[in-house]
Amino acid sequence: MDIKDFIKVIEENEILLLPYATQKPRVDRTVIPHFVPKPQPYKMGQIIYGSETPDIYTTLYLEGSVILKHTNNKYDDTFQTSKFENFALFREGKPVNRTIYIKADEKVILHLRESGLRVGEAQHMTGVYPVNLSDITFDSYKEEGGKYEAYALCGMLQKEMIAKATYKVFKHYHNELDPSSTIQDKNKELRKKYDMNFINILNENHITDKGYNQISKSKKKQLEYEIKIKGFSHLPKVNDVIERVKNKKPQTTAGEIMAQLVDTCENVNTGLKHLNNLIQMNNTNLNFWTQKIKEFKYGMYLEGKWFEEFTEKGDQELMVENWEFKIVYNGN
Repeated sequence: MDIKDFIKVIEENEILLLPYATQKPRVDRTVIPHFVPKPQPYKMGQIIYGSETPDIYTTLYLEGSVILKHTNNKYDDTFQTSKFENFALFREGKPVNRTIYIKADEKVILHLRESGLRVGEAQHMTGVYPVNLSDITFDSYKEEGGKYEAYALCGMLQKEMIAKATYKVFKHYHNELDPSSTIQDKNKELRKKYDMNFINILNENHITDKGYNQISKSKKKQLEYEIKIKGFSHLPKVNDVIERVKNKKPQTTAGEIMAQLVDTCENVNTGLKHLNNLIQMNNTNLNFWTQKIKEFKYGMYLEGKWFEEFTEKGDQELMVENWEFKIVYNGN
């Protein structure tokens, strides 16, 4: 079964994952305080993709508790809360756990078996099925013929960066029309139950309306190359772009793209509803190119290939539609 088909099954069906079927709940000790999840089945949610290597995660909405760090004897030490976690299914194209345990409709189980996965019998006490992930392939991420062209990747990166610049400009004008959209009250629901002294303790322990949200410290896998775009080291502030337009000062490549969008927003009647539609359309476009870039990198990584245009690995410079790209080689 190919990974894309497996992901489609997850996204189109109600599947519960028992993440701690063969071990105690994982407590991330890289962060303090620790969140301790309940060892029970959780719905497999959105699929998250690694930015560089074929790492596949599913979001789980975990229930559990946090041992609070505080010095006020008035309050309990343990607080029941929740947490979103990106549960790793695959890292670098290989299953993190060879076997996962799921609860699903019998039709889903039958489909997985017919697709070639080894699915054991349901366990009597828990009703979960063991699913062996070892037979899942990543062939759909590999380019036809095994050719990976730098010009193709840079062209996709160009489209992604234009979409990111577009979002920043549209969001700027959206916030001007609706300033309330920038206000985030992280304690709105907590205030209905607790006094501010306790809410402050919860916030200090990384707990808000959204539950426990401390970020663990993890290192991102580095590819043997990175691609830099001249004039796109960062996206400038929209107000800075506007100021440079007024003073007729030169813009970076990113600034030039944003200046054109600023001109559109300034001179065309873009109401709030219209901007919402534009942002939604642009986000669809952005997500499309981001995913295409990830899949290109996945295939190149899995096959151990280098760019087709170059005979040997090393730093390279190239132009794509008047944009300057630099491939920086990080390998040995």
